[in-house]
Amino acid sequence: MVIVTYPTAIQNEASFINKMFDKGLPLLHVRKPAMDVKQLITWSKLIEKTYHHRLVIHINNIVINNWMIEKSYLSTLINTLNSDFIHLSTSNCSYLLQDINKLPKLSTSVHCITELNQLSTAYNRVFISPIYPSISKKGYSSDKNWEQEIHLRTNHNTTVVALGGITPERIPLLKQMGFDDYALLGAIWQSDNPLKTFELCQYYDQL
Repeated sequence: MVIVTYPTAIQNEASFINKMFDKGLPLLHVRKPAMDVKQLITWSKLIEKTYHHRLVIHINNIVINNWMIEKSYLSTLINTLNSDFIHLSTSNCSYLLQDINKLPKLSTSVHCITELNQLSTAYNRVFISPIYPSISKKGYSSDKNWEQEIHLRTNHNTTVVALGGITPERIPLLKQMGFDDYALLGAIWQSDNPLKTFELCQYYDQL
């Protein structure tokens, strides 16, 4: 199970995240597109230090567009958190790899099986989306039959994480379809009680 942060601020966000980690959350993808790295460093201090290695920092456009300014801060953030992963877009991967000597394991995103199969072996994990109509992005959906598409997979070196429209009740279906893992965003952060929804996901994960 992976949870992706809401792009904007959520009331009591850090408290919910720390409690989810306490209850066994493996990874949290920190996607805050409006934050520069200094702001991400400040944000990360709200998370208990023992869980910092489970934070997956998304490298956003602010960093890419101000690379010469931001790269030292990014290196500081990665080294401070000692993260297991960072998340890069495929198009920016080689650009970043030129300047960062020691990177954690890499995560990225694709939107079809062809992209997955052509993915560099540098990536350990990949989001593939949208599996179902998105909860957080209204109108964002796919006409692909993912139950058929996933069987066209030839890349078995990268962990495939289903993303998009995933609710607790759909978790067992994703396993049956053949996805390695799944990620939640809208189902968690747009619920009345994110922590209770997280616990419900854990329940369905064990079925």
